[in-house]
Amino acid sequence: MSSNYNVTRSQIIQLENTTKKKLATYSSKYAQYVTKKPNFKEIELDKSIETLIKERGELLESITNSIDEDNDELRSKYLKHKSELNKDQKELNNLRSCINQERNHLNLLITVKKDILAENNNFSSTEEYMNDESMRIDKQTSVMDKLIQDALNSRNQIMEQSNEILFNSNSRVNRLLQRVPGISTLLTKINTRRKKNMVIMSCLIGVCMFLIFLTF
Repeated sequence: MSSNYNVTRSQIIQLENTTKKKLATYSSKYAQYVTKKPNFKEIELDKSIETLIKERGELLESITNSIDEDNDELRSKYLKHKSELNKDQKELNNLRSCINQERNHLNLLITVKKDILAENNNFSSTEEYMNDESMRIDKQTSVMDKLIQDALNSRNQIMEQSNEILFNSNSRVNRLLQRVPGISTLLTKINTRRKKNMVIMSCLIGVCMFLIFLTF
């Protein structure tokens, strides 16, 4: 029985050493440098540590009945192995918890960064669209201004041509009238008669105003 106990305890010690080495690797390599997803090696390492702890527990259970309650030395060694088992299990759980928290935090940061980049891209697209629209409106406004200016220039030219045509027509009519015999005399009489009529009308208006003044 003592021989079996020694063999089992030797296996437990060996598994303890292997477990602690792998826990140290887990802590230094994966707990301090967390990635957004666990890779194959990290998963395999976690499984191997879990398997070692399970095997150690089974071995401790197998020697429980072999320990004499009066044998304080064996019992002390057993309790020490049991304590190391619980300690390593707790350390594994803590490492898993820390890695998961860091991974969640990292993924959250990545998500926020993606949202910010997407928002910036949308803003850039909107800004480019607004710039394009502004340039398009400026071009249309420029075209309209040119059309309006051309229309004004055309109107001014037409008015100048019309005035010139009317002036030329009046000049021609006057020249023609002057060439026709008796027309000049007739026009002079008409103008003289107009002046007389204007004098008569002025006098009449003056008399009426005087009579109205006397009435009051």
